[in-house]
Amino acid sequence: MSRSRDIADAGVKVNYLDNVGADINTTYAPLASPTFTGTTDISSGATFPAGHVIQTIHISNTTAGSATTSSGLQRDTNLTGTIDNVKANSHVLIFSQCAFSTGAGGHNQLNCSFGLFKEDVEIMAVATDAFYVNSGSGSANYGVFPAYWSYLDTSPATGTNNYYQGYRSHSSYSVYIYGSYRSLTMLEIAQ
Repeated sequence: MSRSRDIADAGVKVNYLDNVGADINTTYAPLASPTFTGTTDISSGATFPAGHVIQTIHISNTTAGSATTSSGLQRDTNLTGTIDNVKANSHVLIFSQCAFSTGAGGHNQLNCSFGLFKEDVEIMAVATDAFYVNSGSGSANYGVFPAYWSYLDTSPATGTNNYYQGYRSHSSYSVYIYGSYRSLTMLEIAQ
């Protein structure tokens, strides 16, 4: 007889029997309890294969950064990217974006660059001008532009890491970080 016939017969037998005993309960009982009684906790003992994203944190704000004319990379504390519970040996991939303005009256060469800080330590800085305009005239030159950059932190601290955007001017004019939209996205990657 087929398994479907056995199951159908079990239903018929149960329907016609009073005081179903242990034999019927054992023979025709479901293979698993219909109620889940265990617990799940992915943080206890879960191992992610290398290359898998363990967590993703995205933060953004509309607070404008301060202007700088500094030739050294300036840490902007108006946007802090915090990623917690970073495991030992993980890497953190950081994506950063902002809108910036640069310019000054009488300048024909406008240039600036961007980077990242972990806490108060510079971890990524563009050695050359990331943005450069040579207008060829001494008139007032201004513009608002988007900037995107990324960095792979191969030695984050175990636990909590704070990341900050950085920017610098390469001339005597100012670079401004606009508050229209700024963000940091951090991905912890298993190794």
